[in-house]
Amino acid sequence: MAANKLIVVTGFGLHDPSGRTRAYLNVSQEEAVQRFKDFYETRDKPQVDVIEFDDELALDVGRTNQVIIST
Repeated sequence: MAANKLIVVTGFGLHDPSGRTRAYLNVSQEEAVQRFKDFYETRDKPQVDVIEFDDELALDVGRTNQVIIST
């Protein structure tokens, strides 16, 4: 089992159509979503991605500015 868990939450705002993303380390998925909702007013249910890793992960930016995470 991985030692760390990164929860990436993305949602779209009520007044701003652009996406907002925040990441939370070593918290439950439910807590991450609640903290995201407390920080941003969201229109829909946010998308949640869970990345589990031991002690290292690599972040890269793709050609269309998407973040690529590898463990």
